[in-house]
Amino acid sequence: MTSESAINERRLRTLSDLTKRISLGNRLDDCFGLIREALSRNQRDIPFAVLFLADAGGRLGEPAFCSGLPGAQAISIPLHAGDGNDEHPVARAVRTAEPQLFRARAICGETASCDGCAEREQALALPFLLPGQSQPRGVLVVGINPDQPFDTTYRMFLELVAAHIATAVAHAEAVGAERRKVASRTQALQTASKLLSAVFDRAPGAIAITDLDGRFVRANPAYQRLVGYGESELIGRSMQDLADPDDFTRKEALLQQLLRGERASFELEMRYLRRDGWVIWVNNFVSVIDDEQRRPRYFVKIAQDITDRKRTERELLVSRNELRVLYDRLQSVRETERAALAREVHDQLGQILSAAKIDIKLLEDDIRRRDTVLSRRKVSTELRSARGTLDKAILLVRQIATELRAVELEEQGLYAAVEWHARDFERRTRITCHVTLPADLPEPQGAAATALFRIFLEAMTNVLRHANAGQVWISVMPRGRNMLLRVRDDGSGISRQRVRSAHSIGIIGMRERAALVEGRLLLGPLRNGGTLVSARIPMGAAHDTQGGNRT
Repeated sequence: MTSESAINERRLRTLSDLTKRISLGNRLDDCFGLIREALSRNQRDIPFAVLFLADAGGRLGEPAFCSGLPGAQAISIPLHAGDGNDEHPVARAVRTAEPQLFRARAICGETASCDGCAEREQALALPFLLPGQSQPRGVLVVGINPDQPFDTTYRMFLELVAAHIATAVAHAEAVGAERRKVASRTQALQTASKLLSAVFDRAPGAIAITDLDGRFVRANPAYQRLVGYGESELIGRSMQDLADPDDFTRKEALLQQLLRGERASFELEMRYLRRDGWVIWVNNFVSVIDDEQRRPRYFVKIAQDITDRKRTERELLVSRNELRVLYDRLQSVRETERAALAREVHDQLGQILSAAKIDIKLLEDDIRRRDTVLSRRKVSTELRSARGTLDKAILLVRQIATELRAVELEEQGLYAAVEWHARDFERRTRITCHVTLPADLPEPQGAAATALFRIFLEAMTNVLRHANAGQVWISVMPRGRNMLLRVRDDGSGISRQRVRSAHSIGIIGMRERAALVEGRLLLGPLRNGGTLVSARIPMGAAHDTQGGNRT
């Protein structure tokens, strides 16, 4: 008979082997295979072993594994045995969570023929619980060797085997649950990543992600279209390669504030150099993407093309400057005209009227003197002198009124006024004028006629002052719904610098007169010499009505 020390050594070896094998498996199926191998090596203490797992309701299914029972995988444990209410020992062990000792043949059924279950053998059903559970997770059924006394040591060994198996099941199920969690999280992250990637790629706004050194990591199609580079060309390229150096210096300081946590985001208007060489203005919104430790990992940049807005702002600024210059010029012209009018009235009209007053006063004094005999001839002479003086005053008043308002334009119309002034200009300057005017066509009225006439006068004044010309060609002809005025000379030609100058009051005045009636003025040197002034003024009824109100 085997000594007690040999039995204890064998059982310790089984427990040690069981521990090693259990540590090798993380999945339930792997664990059960390794446990079966370890138990099958000690059939003296464990002639057979069957493991049943229970569901949440305590119901047992097919054996998880069998050892020492050939063909026993088809074993099923009924909740009740026979025709009465006698409960099967294995089912009772699960329900009561208490070990059950019974005849081994009951594991296979009373009528079964199983070489592994001798008539005199007994079996022990050992239920086991997992940590934190009150319901047994399963039951281990082990055979008892009838040739060994079933004492406390033997029972304790079998309970340790069941405890090892419970530990293996708990570990495998925890690992499985964690793997399912990880798989679920992974799938959720993959789904979220796909959704974010779809949003990133299909977003209408330009979005780019760079590392902390400013090198591109991702750029969506909208950003690629903005800068003119494909994503493969942008990857690894620095943002500094695209941005204007002065703008990038300002951006670099703001990026450092982001990294230090002094701000969460910022917006900055920058100039970008596209691949095709065009410079565009971009409004950049920049923020930080942190890693798991809440440390800055990436910069995300949302860009918007604001080139058109910046161009409009620049044009508006130029327009405001021009309006300011024009306003100053109008104020200056107004003061100059007032001073000139005052001078004309004081120096000429005042002198003429004073002379007329003196003539009348002398005549009055002669009439009052009693000792003076006035002949009709003398009175007539004095009155004729006073009338001549008054005629000069009236002529001067008419000249001043003509300077202030084109009376001939209102009385005779645009065509006749242009013709008369051209002939007067030719007579005074000896510069030949060629005039072409439409025949039998309605004449422009209101503000349109005034604008054309004043532009014509300013153009002729410039010919006299600057052109050094011998001939001038003047035409006023309809062009669709517009009226086109052209004044061309054969002089030295205006310089392009003067055309672009914001200080040429005459040019600014002509442009402003055209703009007031929604017209357009073109002015510049001709290739063969000379200067051309061309004004295109709309002739719509709306403009004439508005122009009449202005006048």
